[in-house]
Amino acid sequence: MTNEIPDIITVNRALILNQKQILLVQRALNDSYRPGEWELPGGKVDPNESQIDGLIREVREETGLFIEPFSTPVYREDTEITQGKYAGKLHRALFYRVRILEGTLTLSNEHAAAIWDIPTRAVNQTGLTPDTRRAIIALTR
Repeated sequence: MTNEIPDIITVNRALILNQKQILLVQRALNDSYRPGEWELPGGKVDPNESQIDGLIREVREETGLFIEPFSTPVYREDTEITQGKYAGKLHRALFYRVRILEGTLTLSNEHAAAIWDIPTRAVNQTGLTPDTRRAIIALTR
C-alpha cells in the first residue's frame, strides 16, 4: 500500500435536518485547519470505501448519530488547497441531505461544540467555513 496523497481530497458533509433546524459542529480549537470554525459534520473517505459508507462512518464517529442519505450528493464544491500537507491538491466537498435513523448527539474530540440552528440564521453566523455557508444557502433555498 502506498502513502501517496491523491490529487483530489474528497470530503463528505451531511446536512442533518431535525424538524426545521440543521446541525452545525465547531472544529476543535486546537485543530491545524480552520480551528474553531463551524461546519456540517463529515470528513474524508478512506481508501477502498464508498462515498456513502464514508459519509455514514464519519458522521457516526463525529456525532454518535446513525444517518441515512436521501440521495446522491446535492451540492459539490471544488477548491484548490493552498497550504499545508495537501497544498496544490484539489479539495472536493460533497454535500448530502440526510436523516437521523438513531443515536444521541455525542461529539468526538475533533469538535468543540454543536448547535441546532435554523438555516437562515446559520448562514449569517460568524465563523462558518466558507464552503459550509455556500452549501447551506444552496441546499435550503
